[in-house]
Amino acid sequence: MRAPRRAIARRARGVAASRRHGVSRVDGRVDGRVLERGLARVRERACAFLLSKGVETPMRDGKVLSALGSKLVGTGIRVFYILSIVAVGLMVLSGRIRSLKK
Repeated sequence: MRAPRRAIARRARGVAASRRHGVSRVDGRVDGRVLERGLARVRERACAFLLSKGVETPMRDGKVLSALGSKLVGTGIRVFYILSIVAVGLMVLSGRIRSLKK
């Protein structure tokens, strides 16, 4: 007996979604690619945190931003810059590859 088409399509979508998120549907183990992406994010944020300077800064309302708070803000800005540069680089690279294929 054949399974209905909807059931087959639903199963295929579930497998595709589980592969996309890096979790095996059968045994629930995490794929190595997911761990590698997570470690890359941790490394980039750690580098940005180490490059940031923490200086106590007086704010407009009279309060003082702590050195750690200043360092976290600087880290966020640096991570944004890093990700922006990577995104632009990947867009240029993919455009270059497409133009070379044609």
